[in-house]
Amino acid sequence: MSSTRRQDLGLGKTAKGGSGGSFASHERGAAAPPPSSAAPDVVISEPFTVRWTERDVLPTPRHRNPRDVERTFEMDAEVRSVSREDTGEAFTFHEFIGGSGDLEFEVRHYDGELYRPMVAGDIWSYTNTTMEPPYPNKSDRLEATPERIRERLTRFERDYETGELVHVTQPYQREGNDSEAGARDMVQAEVDGYLVVDGELWRKTEEPVYMVNIYGMGGNHGGTGFSIDNKPVRAAADDDSGLIRADNVFTLDEFEAAKTHALKTARGRGDTESIQRIEALQPITVAKDRPWSHPKAAARIGEYTRPHDIPYDQRDDYQVHHEAFSSLKRGIQEHAPHAIHNGDDGRQRVDFTQLTESVEEDYTALSRKVRELFFRDDEF
Repeated sequence: MSSTRRQDLGLGKTAKGGSGGSFASHERGAAAPPPSSAAPDVVISEPFTVRWTERDVLPTPRHRNPRDVERTFEMDAEVRSVSREDTGEAFTFHEFIGGSGDLEFEVRHYDGELYRPMVAGDIWSYTNTTMEPPYPNKSDRLEATPERIRERLTRFERDYETGELVHVTQPYQREGNDSEAGARDMVQAEVDGYLVVDGELWRKTEEPVYMVNIYGMGGNHGGTGFSIDNKPVRAAADDDSGLIRADNVFTLDEFEAAKTHALKTARGRGDTESIQRIEALQPITVAKDRPWSHPKAAARIGEYTRPHDIPYDQRDDYQVHHEAFSSLKRGIQEHAPHAIHNGDDGRQRVDFTQLTESVEEDYTALSRKVRELFFRDDEF
């Protein structure tokens, strides 16, 4: 490195003895170090006020009964920053961003981990408001300014009613923070999930997976989905609704198996309108000698994937389902005809608030049947 220049970006109050918070940029020499071992040459120091709870203590000598006491302290957390030259190309995928459509994202690797660029939609969630400049669109890339980093790490969202930015609980302020050391570790663990690449904020991501999802009740009342998901751990491990089964998740090396699984699922459910979309999905090209593939990543994959052994030929889910659905429709026509009306598109609709008690019981029974058919506990 030939020279160094620093620029103070006004990060505000820091912890006693802290760095003061600066964004330092180093001019680069002719040669770049290898992506897997390059040391970060820029850091952003971001002050945090951290809360933790000390359990079963006497707040003062006058107290007789122990209680939990909230403590606070300040600390600086460094977000690593590197040049794009220090990272390696991994692959490209598409992700749907509400309000912006299907966007293309590149994923790059650094020091054995994968990162993707962050966009405005990663910070704020909003519905009836637009974001203030400089990020009017959810698809806008996120600059790594102290303000933007603080917004991400301390979770600001737009209030649904007012459109105002409101603070959401920090991700590291959760149960288990019962010591200052533990709270410090949680803060740094959160910060370690981010990387600044040429002045833009990137976040750690997983290797994408192919996922097969089902919607609605089959027979094109809903459909069968086949997609690429770049949040596999969240999707499969943290999902508690039963809508995502472990045997519906495939690694990037299993595209043909995933596609076959999706087609068999669609045909078994009678989702004929989903077949063309399933056929259209293109695989992600990934190098076999993944520089980011290490024991930690392999363990993550092993946690949420398992053999795909659904016995397609041994059952006809759609037929069973179709019979139950037909029974429900007959019940509505016989016992609650006043609930049926024509929609603007000419199709008949049902006003569920007008259903009789007996029809509601039929609907509940049908919903239970759907879960038994497609979300059996022994298949999670």
